[in-house]
Amino acid sequence: MKLNPSYNIRPTNEKKYKAQNKLYRFNKNKLIKNLKKLLSTIKESLSNATHLTTNDFRYQKDQRAKTNLEKLKKDVSSLLSKVQ
Repeated sequence: MKLNPSYNIRPTNEKKYKAQNKLYRFNKNKLIKNLKKLLSTIKESLSNATHLTTNDFRYQKDQRAKTNLEKLKKDVSSLLSKVQ
């Protein structure tokens, strides 16, 4: 066990426990699960936006939303591939 360089004292068991609990909240499997859930939600929203833009009512906001969702889908997909 290393000493804390700023105080030259060993961390207490309570600090170790808190740090370990904080570490357990951030694991790879949870991150992958959340990214996949986010990606599926983005895909669903993108299909809805695509449906809106194929109608006769082509509003500029719908086009912009579709473009932003496509970019977001690409970014999340690349992040997911990096994590896996």
